[in-house]
Amino acid sequence: MVNLVTADLRTYRHFFSPGDEKHGHQAPSLTELIRTWHNEGLGIVSLSANHSGTGGIDNSWRDYRKQIPTLSDVQVDDRSDEGYMVLTQIPLRQKIIVVNSQVVRAYDGEHPVHINVLGVPEILNPGKQFQETIEEARKYDGIVLLSNVGDRSGLPIAKAEDLYLKGTADGVEVSAEARPKITQKILERLVGYKRKPVAVSGAHSHNLAGTSCILVDENLVTDFSIPYLKDVIVNGEFNPHLGQISLLQRFWTRDRYILQSALPHILSKEKREEFLRATGIKK
Repeated sequence: MVNLVTADLRTYRHFFSPGDEKHGHQAPSLTELIRTWHNEGLGIVSLSANHSGTGGIDNSWRDYRKQIPTLSDVQVDDRSDEGYMVLTQIPLRQKIIVVNSQVVRAYDGEHPVHINVLGVPEILNPGKQFQETIEEARKYDGIVLLSNVGDRSGLPIAKAEDLYLKGTADGVEVSAEARPKITQKILERLVGYKRKPVAVSGAHSHNLAGTSCILVDENLVTDFSIPYLKDVIVNGEFNPHLGQISLLQRFWTRDRYILQSALPHILSKEKREEFLRATGIKK
């Protein structure tokens, strides 16, 4: 009998990073994250950062690495140069694999899209055409997942499907934050090709991590590497588990912060155009 573990490959600790000058105090500590991941039964979890032209570079990975010395009863095997770290809770000898995930805002022409790149240690800059972002990720042997597909900030479903089937992308995500109709369309298209979507929470709160996830063989945790994870995704050696984050949960953990941050961008002539394009308000 195969023992399965839970993996959430796109989940944010909070809307803000602990390194944010004004709002960093709202972000959970690394100790809090580990406690939540353990309670949710996550064996593999991303520490996702969001790089955009409006918000700039999200240094969450760097900021949380600085907290490693504050941990107690946790052994850390920091393999950041390989795009992940292994946390072992000493009393239980339980491992949690934390993967460096960079969600990069790129463009399809003038339309904003998001690419989730896993396992790349170098910062990937936003604002490029999505083909360039994928090429850059490949230089570092990163895993490429297409995010927000079918939504205002993602590739159209047909184009994402084509990139996936050609092997340009390693997988197509379905997020717990997405509208159910979009998720259903993606599922129907992929089932026709006998492919599986990579279910992710997409959550902007650590408390919602694992709402949607994939189930993988526990050997992936025992012998983890980024190439091993990539093989599991590309070969469909996982089972997607689909959950749903409610509109109220999404508003409270994400949308209200977007509204708070929108005003400075709208008032700034330099950033207004970028903000309107990034949000999909202006094509």
